Amino acid sequence: VLELIGGRDAEPAVASFPELLADDLSNQGLFVGPIVDCAPADLPGEFPITVETCGKRLIERPGRYPGVHPIQTLRRLIGFVSQTGETLTAGQVLITGSFAGVLAVPLDRRLRFGFGQLGSLDVQFAAPLGGAFQEVSI
Repeated sequence: VLELIGGRDAEPAVASFPELLADDLSNQGLFVGPIVDCAPADLPGEFPITVETCGKRLIERPGRYPGVHPIQTLRRLIGFVSQTGETLTAGQVLITGSFAGVLAVPLDRRLRFGFGQLGSLDVQFAAPLGGAFQEVSI
């Protein structure tokens, strides 16, 4: 999953917390890729993150999950949700944190995001209102 980051406020640094909250704390949405065929116990806690365009590598950094393993975080989330009386259903998308933080990637180009042995995801972000970059959290 790529979390698309960006808000509507031209000056987010001076916006109040209620204003940022009303703007979903700069979360524009999620780009959901294919399901990874991997048993939860085999999901790595770290892997290399790469971003390429036209065969050129733009970004390469280690992807590490902060703190405990992501499956443990998911189990905690499920436990918390069940205590509130809410139910999770098959097909819901849950995000538990970032492996690489926020990255600025170019717009209007085909990009390939690599996730080590887990595979890759090809996307292209468009700029309807101008701008040169899209921020994503991986």
